[in-house]
Amino acid sequence: MNRTQHEMKHIMNIQKFNVKAAAAVAAAVAGLCGCSDWTRPEALDLAPASQETPEEALALIRAFKQTPHKVMILGMDAVSDNPVARWQHPSSMPDSADYIYIRNLKGGLDAVLASEIGAVQSGKGTKVLADVDYVAIENAWDELQKMKEEAGETTGTQEEFLAFISEQTRLQLECMNAYGCDGVMISYTGSASSTVGDPVQGRSAYINAVYDWWNSNGAGKIIMARGYLLNIASVDVAEEFFGQCRYLIHLVGTKTSAGSVASDIFTNTIMGVPSDKYVFEATVPTPSDITQIGMSVPDAAKWISASSETEDFEKLGLCVENAQDDYFRIGRNYADIRRAITILNSGTEAAQ
Repeated sequence: MNRTQHEMKHIMNIQKFNVKAAAAVAAAVAGLCGCSDWTRPEALDLAPASQETPEEALALIRAFKQTPHKVMILGMDAVSDNPVARWQHPSSMPDSADYIYIRNLKGGLDAVLASEIGAVQSGKGTKVLADVDYVAIENAWDELQKMKEEAGETTGTQEEFLAFISEQTRLQLECMNAYGCDGVMISYTGSASSTVGDPVQGRSAYINAVYDWWNSNGAGKIIMARGYLLNIASVDVAEEFFGQCRYLIHLVGTKTSAGSVASDIFTNTIMGVPSDKYVFEATVPTPSDITQIGMSVPDAAKWISASSETEDFEKLGLCVENAQDDYFRIGRNYADIRRAITILNSGTEAAQ
């Protein structure tokens, strides 16, 4: 064992890490991983979230993220003040996550949590995105109209509705720079129909506001789109817009088999949406309801890792919409996500 290998193994020993480096890292740092202890592919979470990860371990994490691999994207909620638990912290997310997208940043983010955005970016090489959610804007308009009705006031016009959509979209987009994010996640998880305003015009106002803002502010930034893209793809800018996205996140939803997900992709294929940008989003059970909805995160990872001659789209990675809910696991935090990362890195599931 050469000196560099010995030093790296010593780091693992003194921190009592119970995790082995991923096979992808072995390729990235060839010559450093000859020890048999480092050959089992596993998630690159090299220290508990409550401890400070040493720089040598962080360097391995950053190196891994520069290698070709299936990406992992995690979603979490913003907390505006007084975080009370580790799962509310961006820094608590598994180290191997390539991207974190944060919802409701427009509502504010606690200063401690805001400082962690820069820390995970520089330390772990994790990219952080501001979520821009159409459904949240539509719901806010709906609540505003209900308040007016209860007060006996006249509700808003269609023109006011469209102006509201554009303004609220702009305010969400501005969180990207306000919190030092690497880009934005454009989310549309609504249905084709809507009880609020004109659904087609509302979604057009939303996507056009995104597109206009992006042309002025998006240079060098990352843009992704998630959800039911078919429902916002009828606007003129769709083909060019989706072409600029790094990834398109397709929701697994309630689908429980690989075949049903693949069929859903086929029926929702639209002109202008590239077939080589797909990441698939699954969920983990919530603390209030431990029932798994749709394909589990580990099962989704197995399907994504497997090749198929019948699929005419690429499977580039996995997204977990409610990642923070996976923190609440007996024995191991983020258990399903860690298992999925192992599978994505190696194609198989190592013994836990």
